[in-house]
Amino acid sequence: MKTPTKRAARRLAASLAIVTALFATSSAWAGTTTYYQIAGTSDETSIISMDGLAFEEEITHTSKLAFPGITLDDIPVGASFVSAMWGDWANLPSTRDAAVPAIGFCEQRCDTDNDGHCDKIALQVCAYSGSDLIGVVIVLTNGEGGVYVARHGRFLKNGSTYTTPYFSLASNGTISWTNNPSSPDTSDDLHYILQGLRVHGMSPVDTAPRLAFRGATLEDVKDSSFMAGYQFGTWMTSATVSNAAAFVSTWYDSNDGNKLKKVVMQFRDSNGATAVIELTDGVGGVYAQQVLGISGINKASTNAFAINDETGAVTKENGTIQGADKYGIHDFVILCPPCVKKTSSKIWSSGDLSHPLALDDIKDGKFGSRFYGSWVTDKEKYRKPNAAKGTIESQAKDDSGSVTNMVVWFEIDEDRKRVKVMFENREDGIYATGIAAKYTDGNDKDGTFVETYEGKGYALCDLRVTVPTVHDWTLDADNTWSTLRDGDTLESDEVVRITVTDPDAVLTVDENVEVAGIEFVDGTGATLQVNSGYTVTAESISGIGNIWNNGTLVKTGDGEATLPFDNASTGVTIVNAGTLKVASVTGTGSSHTIRVASGATFDVNGKSYRSGKYYGVTATVHLEEGANLANTSAHAGKNYNVYEIGRLVLEGDAMVTATEDFGICGVNYNGAQLDLDTHTLTVIGGKELMLYGTTVTGTGKVVVESGKLTTYDTSGGNDWTLETRAGGTLIVNGTSLTVGNFVNGGSVSGGATLTVNGTFTPGSAAINKLTLANGATVKATGTAQAVSTTFTATGAYTIDASEITKEQLDAAEEQRIPVLTVPTAQVGGTWSVSNPPCRAKWVDNGGGTSTLYLTKPTGLMIIFR
Repeated sequence: MKTPTKRAARRLAASLAIVTALFATSSAWAGTTTYYQIAGTSDETSIISMDGLAFEEEITHTSKLAFPGITLDDIPVGASFVSAMWGDWANLPSTRDAAVPAIGFCEQRCDTDNDGHCDKIALQVCAYSGSDLIGVVIVLTNGEGGVYVARHGRFLKNGSTYTTPYFSLASNGTISWTNNPSSPDTSDDLHYILQGLRVHGMSPVDTAPRLAFRGATLEDVKDSSFMAGYQFGTWMTSATVSNAAAFVSTWYDSNDGNKLKKVVMQFRDSNGATAVIELTDGVGGVYAQQVLGISGINKASTNAFAINDETGAVTKENGTIQGADKYGIHDFVILCPPCVKKTSSKIWSSGDLSHPLALDDIKDGKFGSRFYGSWVTDKEKYRKPNAAKGTIESQAKDDSGSVTNMVVWFEIDEDRKRVKVMFENREDGIYATGIAAKYTDGNDKDGTFVETYEGKGYALCDLRVTVPTVHDWTLDADNTWSTLRDGDTLESDEVVRITVTDPDAVLTVDENVEVAGIEFVDGTGATLQVNSGYTVTAESISGIGNIWNNGTLVKTGDGEATLPFDNASTGVTIVNAGTLKVASVTGTGSSHTIRVASGATFDVNGKSYRSGKYYGVTATVHLEEGANLANTSAHAGKNYNVYEIGRLVLEGDAMVTATEDFGICGVNYNGAQLDLDTHTLTVIGGKELMLYGTTVTGTGKVVVESGKLTTYDTSGGNDWTLETRAGGTLIVNGTSLTVGNFVNGGSVSGGATLTVNGTFTPGSAAINKLTLANGATVKATGTAQAVSTTFTATGAYTIDASEITKEQLDAAEEQRIPVLTVPTAQVGGTWSVSNPPCRAKWVDNGGGTSTLYLTKPTGLMIIFR
């Protein structure tokens, strides 16, 4: 039933020439192939840098795994270490968010067992705070699974330099302090904190050529922006961060058909120390070497080098020549590959003309790029690798079914800024042309794609596509997954594409499945059935008409998946990441459980009404800490959307986003549950969430941040809290709403009674009907809470005046502060104040209303001594 993967041979040949995911982060999949705009680059880095200990982790005296999968021998002498420093000392930033770069210096190594291998690396990681040098000595050791890092101690030195060593590492591995640092200390405290650790310059650029960009040519990189992340040298007083090349020049050999032979650039630190790097073509890619070290360059605008037109020799133009020991580039990267232009230019190539990379090789891939331009405001966000996500809009095919060109939209999701790019096949690879740039956030701007990011509008650079391995199967009758797989091995990053030739076929999952995606072709009438006891894990399942989940279905990945659940589903669906939308108008099934992880979203998508019949999602939904329940679509043919969730369970503070109306409602309009436990559910989105016949349990809180919360015959215990904020509205309908505590910070309406069992915090919005249970507390805020229709208070009550000061009371008109204004005929109850010398007093306002005030006590006061 399986058909061979059409692109297998071509992909294999291409992957031999193009770096795949060699330098990608640990989240990359082993079975994918990533094609970068400049081969050999990954997330700005060409010559390897390594992310080690995560930024959130502090380096302490307890060893932590920092660099998995390597040993100390893999870290070359001269590599640069970078951390982030903050703390509570002098001028040092006091928060992690404001941390400053801290650079490692004075690296010392030892081989404690004399076996020829490094056993310990120690160095001081330093930053300046005012005029004082502050540093932490860290120690790297080999351990199980990689290289570990720990903190040895800290020091302070007034007005000193980075390059003076303040510790000594002996051959037996012991560390001692040297050069009299002020108050060396080996304790862990808040003075100097190191967060995270990276190593730059795993392959530093020196005076011998080194392979920098695998699989690339000078033609590929000549228009790129280059950066030396850090410079070091004996006459450089400090490291330079994000140091872009001030000059980039090319040399074409007129004796060889004007062929491009060199790209030369210079980097300069703030003190005029300048390094000149030369790029040349070589076996396997582009090579880099430092050809000049120059001092005395007083301005960044001064060109320090010249290229001989005839020979290509690079010589000094300005400044003073320095020896090779005087300068060093330890992290050389392409900051930005060339931007996509209006004219077609090569983007991806296999480097093998007999097997050029073609659109068929990438048509199943995920596209990403960076955004640049004058319309870009948040530079850091937009310029991150893969900040712009690409979506294939169209593909053109020839008679054989091969893709000849495709159009891809790239956009920043939250800002809806979009750039349209056309990709096409050429004899030596894939070319791209920028064809449109557009706002879609209310200020539509269609325009010609700019040549570079320096022009008006915005542009794309650093295009990349990650392509999974695809398994092609055919479903021609009812079948099981294991039979259809027929021994084929599936990896978690691969895609299964199933062509359905029997439109009513059922594919039954009878084994655990973990893949990147399952794509059905012509499968809108077919069913995917997950049997009890089995788990399907995938980023997306598309093209299928019905999913009957009686087992476990796990949605992974940051993307969006829309699934047509059968209403008879009885299993568990887990949204681990991204957004899961309901596709079926019959909902998900009343016996179905949906579990939503932190940062993920379950979107009911307006699917609960069809042909006059309410189906509802009616599932039990569990929200973990940071999870989101949403409705982003209106119901077809019905304006009021209430029949959605049968039971909502909070397992942490979570959110409801109501961009369209929906609610919590059981079958036959009752029996729904909202289980808060001790957590907070925040409602946002501007539209309406309804609690219809819902029982609220737990001691947690519902906060209406924006939009509306409508209740209909909703009840709860004495312990939960309902709070409306300035942008929120509470509508109380049905018979009544019973809460433990209520904070009126927004608006309140509806014809039913609001009953408060615990503490009531008044606000400026009037309440139609309010009942205070016996023993309730009213918190005085300085604003009179108006009750317009019915006020019931027949027991004993306390006014909490803890936030009312004596000064407020003295300054108030008639030295009294209002608490409640209600119909005079309904004044009742016994009122006391929690913090005398205030007292409670009802005052008839005339016109049928009375106000309860906090006033000063009156009468004779006897003081006993």
